[in-house]
Amino acid sequence: TDKSNDQKTSGVVAGNLGQTEKVTDAPTLTGLTYKGSLKLEHARYFKLHYYENDIAVLEINLNEELEKAEDKKTEDSSLFGKDKILYVLAAEDTDLPAGVEKEACVIRIPSEKAFVDSKDVLDILEQLKITDKDRLIDAGSYKDVDFKELIKEKCDLAVISSDILPHKGDEENLTAAEQYEAVQTLGDQLQELDIPMFVDRSADEKDELAKCEWYKVYGALFGCAKEADELYNQAKARAQES
Repeated sequence: TDKSNDQKTSGVVAGNLGQTEKVTDAPTLTGLTYKGSLKLEHARYFKLHYYENDIAVLEINLNEELEKAEDKKTEDSSLFGKDKILYVLAAEDTDLPAGVEKEACVIRIPSEKAFVDSKDVLDILEQLKITDKDRLIDAGSYKDVDFKELIKEKCDLAVISSDILPHKGDEENLTAAEQYEAVQTLGDQLQELDIPMFVDRSADEKDELAKCEWYKVYGALFGCAKEADELYNQAKARAQES
């Protein structure tokens, strides 16, 4: 199969990220027709599902290896206080069904101006050769985001480290419920500025190849699916040799 042709026919994220399979628990979102999901080999904390009209849904698991908050408060309108966060990925010129933005956080891809508050993600982007300062914005950290800088630089994506989440064994001053509330608050603040907040969990993966499988997430978000799949396959080959 001609991979370059695959990319044209299967949209902005599908085609070059690996094999697909049908799953029974793919998200059901308003007006979207499910086609299949990326078949993952190692990663535990994300899933990538494909829908008609070159739309994908990225699912980030906030349920595993994190402290539970029995008294977690979630505003019904918030997309960030639940056990998983859903992201709809679509090109800028793709029309989305009315109402889908109330069910999932919409990310227009590829990202051209991203705020990345994660060393692990910056390392991944470096391997994907996304190091252009024009595409990456310096705006502090998740604890003290420079919102004015994000607005000035026309930020279209904020990637936040999983440090913001309540991990088991953390010696934080905040309770798990308070930490989840902080996630929700920051996500909602960014949403009000039309900046989707993506919570990265690549650093939480236990297995090295699971971490490498997150190349595919950033290949989807930054428009370099082919390069991401090649990097992952190289990492697999190295692991088999050792």
